[in-house]
Amino acid sequence: VSSTWRRSRSPPPDATVTRMPKNAVVRYNLGRAYFAKGDMEQAGAQFTEAVNLRPDYLAPRLWLGQIELLKGEFAKSLQTANESLAVNPGNLEARLLRALSLRSMGNYDQARAELAALVESNPNSVTARRTSRRQKRFFKSAKACPQATFVA
Repeated sequence: VSSTWRRSRSPPPDATVTRMPKNAVVRYNLGRAYFAKGDMEQAGAQFTEAVNLRPDYLAPRLWLGQIELLKGEFAKSLQTANESLAVNPGNLEARLLRALSLRSMGNYDQARAELAALVESNPNSVTARRTSRRQKRFFKSAKACPQATFVA
């Protein structure tokens, strides 16, 4: 147990999981704590457990997709995005994850189309517009230097 958790009034996250092992929210929160500490393996394990406990809980599924994207597991992150969209087809974060996964896999046309649809369906979303602008710059770079490998 870290000294930070010792000084706090709340029990360490691992102790909470021990008391409530079947609670998806507890698993999600522990995953976030591990992610904040930089422990992607433990974070991913906790997010996976949260999804297994409650398949309709999107937050841990989306964090898991982000971890997969960071680890270069683009096919897995695309699958996670698609599973998230099956639960909630209009979810902005899941659609962004899908677009970034497609782009990272080299499917630029599909990624561009996903981003265009995302901005069109969410015209007031600052996140969608910023991501779209960044991706437009990326696509120009990819076109200028097609032999380079780009990752998210």
